[in-house]
Amino acid sequence: MKIRYVQLESESFLTDLDFIRMSAQERGVYCTLLFYLYCNNGRCELDPPTLARMCNCSDFEKVWQNIAKKFQTRNGVIRHKRVSKELRMAKKFIQHQHKAGLTGASKRWHGHNDPNGNGNGVAIAKERKDKEKENKSEREKEEKRNISNCSFSSTSFRPSFDQQDRLRAKLSLEQAKKEFLADEQNRIL
Repeated sequence: MKIRYVQLESESFLTDLDFIRMSAQERGVYCTLLFYLYCNNGRCELDPPTLARMCNCSDFEKVWQNIAKKFQTRNGVIRHKRVSKELRMAKKFIQHQHKAGLTGASKRWHGHNDPNGNGNGVAIAKERKDKEKENKSEREKEEKRNISNCSFSSTSFRPSFDQQDRLRAKLSLEQAKKEFLADEQNRIL
């Protein structure tokens, strides 16, 4: 597991007597090694020539003698107690966030989720189609009710944004056209 950032407690550095006594070069090597440990799951091989290049320190072995007590070295591997603790805490936090995300997704998508992202689109499309069918059938029922309630004798209508009024107006216009055409034919005959 790789973490993207590190939370540093400046007070821990500035109140640590060993850190206060370090020279600028020793502090630089110490901090570089800490950051390298964070990037490498808390482990680093103790290879002085490689570490010297990595830390840009020509007399690494001398510096290492002064800062080695801040690290744990076992079987040629360097570790740091605080780095290991922070990485464990970060891993637990990431796992907790992962579980919380899955729980939230499950609640949102009602079990139509796939960890790889497949399935949500299908669930959404299916849900949308079902909703559209339901709305369409409701609209059709409403239109039928409106038609049966319409009065066809009236030739006037008032403008309205209401769907029922629009339907009534359309039917009234059609009736008015029929009546007008009938009147015109009667006049011609």
